[in-house]
Amino acid sequence: MFGKTYLGVPYATSSSSKRNKKLDYFDIKIDSPYEDVIVIQGSPLESSNVPLSGKVIFSVTESIIVRRVSLKLVGLFKLDFLQMGKNKNNNGIASIVKEKKKIFECTWDNLLVSPLGEIVIDNDNNDTVDSKMQVRSKRSLSSPVMNRLMRRKTYSSHIVELSDDGFMGTPFSMFKDKDEQDGISYYYQLKKGHYELPFNILLPSELPETVEGLQSGSILYSLEAHVDRRKKSSISNIINSTTTTTSTSGVGNPATGVRNFASSHMNENNNVIINRIFWKYKYLRIIRTLSSDNFSLQEEMKVGNSWKNKLQYEISIPSRAIAIGDMTPIDIKIYPFQKGYILEKIGVSLIQSYSMKDSNNEIYEDEVIIFKQGMTEFGNLVEEHTNKLIDKMELSSGIMIPRNLKRVTPDCEIRGDLIRVLHKLTIRIHLRREDKTLEIKANLPVLLYISPQVAIEGRLVLFDQQTGKIHFRPNEVVPLFAHNGANGQTTSGLPQQFRHEQLTLPPPNYEEHIRDRLVHVQHVQQQQQDARSVRSLPSYRSHDG
Repeated sequence: MFGKTYLGVPYATSSSSKRNKKLDYFDIKIDSPYEDVIVIQGSPLESSNVPLSGKVIFSVTESIIVRRVSLKLVGLFKLDFLQMGKNKNNNGIASIVKEKKKIFECTWDNLLVSPLGEIVIDNDNNDTVDSKMQVRSKRSLSSPVMNRLMRRKTYSSHIVELSDDGFMGTPFSMFKDKDEQDGISYYYQLKKGHYELPFNILLPSELPETVEGLQSGSILYSLEAHVDRRKKSSISNIINSTTTTTSTSGVGNPATGVRNFASSHMNENNNVIINRIFWKYKYLRIIRTLSSDNFSLQEEMKVGNSWKNKLQYEISIPSRAIAIGDMTPIDIKIYPFQKGYILEKIGVSLIQSYSMKDSNNEIYEDEVIIFKQGMTEFGNLVEEHTNKLIDKMELSSGIMIPRNLKRVTPDCEIRGDLIRVLHKLTIRIHLRREDKTLEIKANLPVLLYISPQVAIEGRLVLFDQQTGKIHFRPNEVVPLFAHNGANGQTTSGLPQQFRHEQLTLPPPNYEEHIRDRLVHVQHVQQQQQDARSVRSLPSYRSHDG
């Protein structure tokens, strides 16, 4: 759903159409209980290295000679927005902020010989490659002296073939340390059949998570698989110069054979160019959730005040950490010291604040209101028809957090302050007494996180078939973690009176299984009876404004 396979070159020629028929299936499968999602539990300081594994799967319809089957995982940080400001004359000016940089990359050079990947770019270590140094080294190799030396060097090329049709595993692992050693280049003949090539790597615990919902910046990951071969002319020359037949001697695996070819002088004109005949792009989400012992899950947030000769109020939620797509209980208590107060409205807003830093270390900040919810009817908590406070008012209700990652982004602090996202609930209580208005305003900081136990919605991602660029399909979403929850529903679908007893928690750490307690059936039945006896409470309803 997230990616498309592009077979052949983007030109509709007869040769490319014929070549396309050699692969009728090409895909990248991730080993994860969630489709194309890797979940990291805990902060970078709490979590350990994250294993990533899977398979590159393809079906060959006719024999084909390839140079390699490679894979790459790339993480891109992107800024793209219009910055508004003012000059010295206080006139409005606008400037475009637009940049993109690679913050992570790991590669699998050839899955035909090894499933192990290698991290080549990581902002937290010295593996980052300087593109300018790369250019300088390439120029030095292209000097006239080096060209003469390269033309004099003799290369021997071999084609390795399997005796079986198709393979599940690493078919040519015995050639891992032999490829391109001593001037020998290996090609691999894949016969008609089904192939599943495994790959694996340990991702660093501080790997930045995916950020896809902000309008002005993002962190996105993509997997890119290639089936490569040398220029067609080079392969033809090699095949035509065959001097021996298939042999299995000295290979170390009777399932493979090696065809040796006459040595030939090869220069940069017929050996450097790679012909990429098949490729596949896939969008990968890196999601970071809370550890089960995170203090925020048990941290009650409460704010209150007492206004002399007027009233006293208290507002609280049971946990600072709230799962995106779930509901949080909220308790509001008002104790008037005078009679005649009329409760007109209670409003709740979720505010998202975020900041980003560009390559010049300039920080951009913004704030957006995710939603506004309000309540104007309070049932028997106030005097009927007039909404006057009789004695005290104790309201228990719930606030639903949106489940769409386009609308709300989880809290995060990306290393180097590239992106930082925070949230707070703002509660406004509007009262009136004797033609005088009174407003209570309170802010509760909250931590929004993604829980695999709650179904959410991500943005639909498609890839450009020629360039591999990521495109978000407007107003279209894909379900994430939709298969979890009782009877196909998330905890958000439970009756509201269960909110205090069934808050959504992140998945437990395995080490905590020794703390499990046995619960007697009679105790569970008594709790269920107590829950059913709780009366229904009013809830907030959303409105525009």
